[in-house]
Amino acid sequence: MVSGLERSQKRLVTLILAQEVLGLPLTHAQLKKFANRALVAKGGTETLEIRWTDTFLRRNLEVSTKVPRMIDSAWEGVTFE
Repeated sequence: MVSGLERSQKRLVTLILAQEVLGLPLTHAQLKKFANRALVAKGGTETLEIRWTDTFLRRNLEVSTKVPRMIDSAWEGVTFE
């Protein structure tokens, strides 16, 4: 039987993959925000750990290369002339 946590994480994986197909990959901050919202929606009162995003990506290798780091997107369009 699949637990509620596993089901929620599978939904996050689906969201990440869908966003990537649309050309709008989630940043680490956005991923954590979605996870926090899901936690609150299910009545959770605890907060996610500081390194939650890294742990989530290690557990879900199929999306570990799909989530850009904020620093990477900050460099887009920057030219060094």
